[in-house]
Amino acid sequence: MIRLANNYLKLKMTNLYHYKNGIVTKVKDSKSGCDNGVAYDEVNRLIFLGQTHEKNIRIYKYGENGEVKFNRDIYLGYKVDNLLFDEKNRILNVGIFGQGGYGGLAEIYPDKNFEVKIPFYDVINTTSATAILINKKIYLVSPRVNYLLFCE
Repeated sequence: MIRLANNYLKLKMTNLYHYKNGIVTKVKDSKSGCDNGVAYDEVNRLIFLGQTHEKNIRIYKYGENGEVKFNRDIYLGYKVDNLLFDEKNRILNVGIFGQGGYGGLAEIYPDKNFEVKIPFYDVINTTSATAILINKKIYLVSPRVNYLLFCE
């Protein structure tokens, strides 16, 4: 339903854009009903795009000449809320949520053939689980309850 509404209304939030020198350019149609979160792996030149309703991460390769090509999708089985790439540990941290409003964290390892680990789930009752990085520590934030979960 959301995808149809976005297509009908031609909402710009469902695409990948590039901003440089005050100019905004559409790079790719993401073909998603709700994109939510973007991160970049500078070493592998990968752009990660969270797709909430598709429950996956869409990955694009950023080429030497600035071209962006689709690489692959990684299906997580949970709705995606936000992305955070940890350059030091080479992990894409993904805030996830699912049935009953419970959330957690997924970890994707680009250097290990995009291995996916879900270290915890159903630990917080939240409408979303937004991952943030503060002083090299990951936190999950819940707007639904007064909760901040620290992850080591």
